[in-house]
Amino acid sequence: MVFPAEGFGTSRSSRSFGSAIVNRLAPANRNIGIDTARGIAIFGMIATHIIPLVTIAGEATSVSILAGRASALFAVIAGISIVLSTRRTLESGGWGRAAAGLITRGLCIVVLGLILGLFTTHVAVILVNYGIMFVIASLFLRAGPRTLGVLAFVWVIVTPLISFAVRNHFQLPQAFEIPNLFMLAEPGYLLTAIGLTGYYPVLQWLGYILIGMSLGHLNWYRSVTCWSAVAVGTGLALLAKAFSWLLMTASPAAYFDLMGSALDNYDKTFDELVITGTHGVTPTDTWCWLTVSAPHTGTTFDLVGTIGVALVVIGVCCLVSNALGSFGTTFEQNPTHQLCEGPGRLWLFVLSAPGSMPLTIYSGHVVFLEVTQQFPLGPWPEYVLHIYVAVFAAVLWKVFVLPRGPLEQVLSLASSGVAKLVPARAGSMRAGS
Repeated sequence: MVFPAEGFGTSRSSRSFGSAIVNRLAPANRNIGIDTARGIAIFGMIATHIIPLVTIAGEATSVSILAGRASALFAVIAGISIVLSTRRTLESGGWGRAAAGLITRGLCIVVLGLILGLFTTHVAVILVNYGIMFVIASLFLRAGPRTLGVLAFVWVIVTPLISFAVRNHFQLPQAFEIPNLFMLAEPGYLLTAIGLTGYYPVLQWLGYILIGMSLGHLNWYRSVTCWSAVAVGTGLALLAKAFSWLLMTASPAAYFDLMGSALDNYDKTFDELVITGTHGVTPTDTWCWLTVSAPHTGTTFDLVGTIGVALVVIGVCCLVSNALGSFGTTFEQNPTHQLCEGPGRLWLFVLSAPGSMPLTIYSGHVVFLEVTQQFPLGPWPEYVLHIYVAVFAAVLWKVFVLPRGPLEQVLSLASSGVAKLVPARAGSMRAGS
């Protein structure tokens, strides 16, 4: 409890109380815009877990627009968070210490994901794949933004082709199981599912982390950065959809191949799969699958399009946060108009508070879903209940307990503890390429 000891009856104590709330919910040392975007990603993922993407007639619902995009946004912001959370350690203690902390964090997330996978039947838990990508990301901590950007560009183009070729050559079946502790008895199958054949194949999804790490080096308090992200993101999303449509419709024979393959592999129409996706990767019976941009297909067009949407959301959220943080300040107080740390950012708490503790909120949602699914609430009331609980719990925890979420605090202590065991190496700054 950080509030002052004075009674709340005086104006002074009231101001102190209000200041404490602002400091907890909109701290000056956090980019509330990034937290807000992460909150949108979490709430979007929750929506796709609860509300059907298609009607009984096979028509898209309003929630279908979130399919694939919310989880991709979550992964891109994870890359940003990796850079922000390791920057200080990297500069003061060197790559070894920063990498040790990040690897520890990733392995803890993997264990948590394997545990959650034991009792969930409704959610394709992303945490195991998420943690593995954290471990791999430790190799790129010293890379500069340009290097990371170029690598991400190449990654999203090449890896879908590699995945298709490898799965086709070895006739690897698609894995629909949720990674869990029992699957450790089959390590080969588990690693294949995580890396190649599962719902979030690390081979392709690492591209989200890499682009996020590149974005993490940018100054998101600058309007030019935010507007550039919105413009570039819009262009990428539109181009991905346009080129995908052109390639799919250029050859009637190819389109019929896709329709036949959809029925053979999923017992669904191709039009329905365009809405719901193919659960991580595409079939390998026709190369025409590489032209689709449907969610959770792992194609280049899917990756590029969802990265574009992520850029737009992050850019808009940071613009709003910056505007609220600068509102009411004078030129003398904020001459560069880049501080953006005013109390106005508090208005974003509904999204930013849950977004500041993503692991806790996501894990709590997975567990809570197993309870709420037992009652006939209906999709939308159930969704509202999950959002209400997430916001309420996040705000109460941040205001009255700790700025970090409970799971985030455990991971922070574990990663920092392990990092301190590695000897610090001065002068090992990242490359500025």
